[in-house]
Amino acid sequence: DATALLEVALNDDVAYMPGAAFYHDGSGRNTLRLSFTLANEAEINQGIATLGRIFRDAIRGVRD
Repeated sequence: DATALLEVALNDDVAYMPGAAFYHDGSGRNTLRLSFTLANEAEINQGIATLGRIFRDAIRGVRD
């Protein structure tokens, strides 16, 4: 659930828009939208790595 993980991402200085906001029927909970127009390449790479860690940890938590 992208909305549930947003607070974790914000604590690591990474922001995104949960995808559910873009679905008229309430679906899209496991999607998100990224905006990177103001970030340089290093910031984008770091942000993607951070999101990868957050999502990986969340998936591991579900499996445990």
